[in-house]
Amino acid sequence: MKLLRRGVYKNLYIIFLVGLFLYYLHKTRDTEHLSTVHERLVEKAKSALDRVLENNARDGEGKSVGIIFEDSGIVSGEPQAQIDWHNYTQETAERLRQGPGEQGKPYVLPEGTEKRRQELYETNGFNALLSDYLALDRSLTDIRHDKCKTRHYAARLPTVSVVIPFFEEHWTTLLRTVVSIVNRSPSNVLKEIILVDDGSTMKEFLRAPLVDWLKEHQPKAKVIRLPTRVGLIVARQEGAREAKGDVIVVLDSHCEVMTNWLPPLLDPIVQDYRTAVCPLIDVINMDTFAYYPQDNGARGAFDWRLFYKRLPLRQHEVDRLPEPFPNPVMNGGLFAISRKFFWELGGYDPGLAIWGGEQYDLSFKIWQCGGRLLDAPCSRVGHVFRHAPKGRPSVQGDFLSTVSSNS
Repeated sequence: MKLLRRGVYKNLYIIFLVGLFLYYLHKTRDTEHLSTVHERLVEKAKSALDRVLENNARDGEGKSVGIIFEDSGIVSGEPQAQIDWHNYTQETAERLRQGPGEQGKPYVLPEGTEKRRQELYETNGFNALLSDYLALDRSLTDIRHDKCKTRHYAARLPTVSVVIPFFEEHWTTLLRTVVSIVNRSPSNVLKEIILVDDGSTMKEFLRAPLVDWLKEHQPKAKVIRLPTRVGLIVARQEGAREAKGDVIVVLDSHCEVMTNWLPPLLDPIVQDYRTAVCPLIDVINMDTFAYYPQDNGARGAFDWRLFYKRLPLRQHEVDRLPEPFPNPVMNGGLFAISRKFFWELGGYDPGLAIWGGEQYDLSFKIWQCGGRLLDAPCSRVGHVFRHAPKGRPSVQGDFLSTVSSNS
């Protein structure tokens, strides 16, 4: 443990010095010569930071062997047979489906709906009326890398609790999130879906009708009610406290998961429980609900204002796709982490309420406490990137949050 702490402090010291040096160069490059020197040194500094991350990843390997996942009884790091987890019967049936929005295609509302469309758009931040025209179990074209379609993963996977906070979410987008998770997840792996209501009061269908619908159609899903609105991150943590599965998977309330999305998230965690894994986040268009890729992967970063940024993959990572690759900072909204490791890290900082800072809090702790953070390109999840809804009450923010309402 002392050696681990010593290594962490050394790496932090290196990062601090590199950052200080870059800041100095930024302030002093006022000639063409200095600009050229600056560019060369920036590249060297980036390489140094990359080496720090790679060394941390190597140092963490093999140190968590023998830990038992409580719910499933699987032993972390224990050699396993590899199997194909695809549900080919379901995938074949989905490829044959046609209709509004099927195969993730865009849809256009019929004439005469503009007034209602605008009303729902303002209160939800996306085309909620169009969502109502789409099937809750709509099909998605498989856009994964070709190699993902033949990948095998550990034959025994830990059980999963999916935690989904929501606040005044639209009916069909919330239900479609739940249905896609259930339909595209192995039933023996998906233990439960925990919907955390962060004090919704404006929509009656989120009360008793939601509970009744889940009991009848999706009994693995349950609702936890918070008496007042506390913010996305606090609500997410409350859901994590209720989780009984070996692994906590966090999603937003307006998502759709791609076929075979879960095994690629869980396989690295089976190898080492001190691992957090993120899917590639695809785009569900807020106006047409077309489903399309954002890109084929990127590394998370941040600027001096702590705004999240995306950096291109390094060439050796591109060459190895779709192998999982280390990521300095997660996006924050969609990820998997073992329940044991999440609470060993202390969960989220209790001062964080709204999204915008939680990804730094968790990412830094993962890397500095013997863990590793990976992106798994064979796991893809679509997300509605929406506008801020109108008429929503805000909650007290924290110093790292970038907005005043949930996303």
